[in-house]
Amino acid sequence: QLKLKLPYKQESVIPYLEPGVEYCVSVSITTTFNPTSIFSERRCSFTSPPPSEISQFLLLGLCGVFGLVVFLLLGRLIRIHVQTSNLHCLNIRSHTYSCVMKTPLTRDP
Repeated sequence: QLKLKLPYKQESVIPYLEPGVEYCVSVSITTTFNPTSIFSERRCSFTSPPPSEISQFLLLGLCGVFGLVVFLLLGRLIRIHVQTSNLHCLNIRSHTYSCVMKTPLTRDP
């Protein structure tokens, strides 16, 4: 049993209740003119249910898919950047490739 003394408000919130648990509340109001009062009838209610494990796995899966997509896009961007850099490949008839990198000191023939 838990006993709380709270100042009067239209609505009071108890922040440290556990999710998915039934709590019963009974209220007594004490004033300066009436220091003793009787408790109200008990009212019982469940707090919100705890989050399901399925939603946690779904969130982890979505984060994993998002990370994979970002990884693949970055790889694609790096590949495009490397292909369009200053590296020029010449196709020779024997189907071998020789690549020549242009530098600021070399001139085109």
